[in-house]
Amino acid sequence: MTSKLIIAESEKDSNMFYATGMLVPDDFVYLESGNKKMIYIDDLEFNRAEKEAEVDKVINYSKYGSSVDRDSFGDILINILKDNEIKKVQIPGNFKMKYAKVLLDNKIEIETIDPLFKKREFKNEDEIKKRSKTKLSKQDINF
Repeated sequence: MTSKLIIAESEKDSNMFYATGMLVPDDFVYLESGNKKMIYIDDLEFNRAEKEAEVDKVINYSKYGSSVDRDSFGDILINILKDNEIKKVQIPGNFKMKYAKVLLDNKIEIETIDPLFKKREFKNEDEIKKRSKTKLSKQDINF
């Protein structure tokens, strides 16, 4: 089975924001496998994620060790995929190379898909309303 994987900060990555419905300033993991949507996130954002994230399950990185840092993240990522029996992932075109390297080094197949979420190409009424509320005219901006 092929799964969707995003590792990004949702404050800057529209795919991650679309997938989770919450804004987070640091990279975290979104994994969609079958009908199950999961995020893996750090202690600081965990409680908020449980309340705000539009996913089926929120898992704390602490399940994989006492702390997450630059050196341990690759191991955590691979353990997440192993726990979910995932050997192939679909990733967005803007997927960070450092994470792609970890996947390839651990024999995880990757397939770049753009757009990752085909539904994003067409906006529903609610999305159109939200988008129109955020548009500003020149008169709305004080210089």
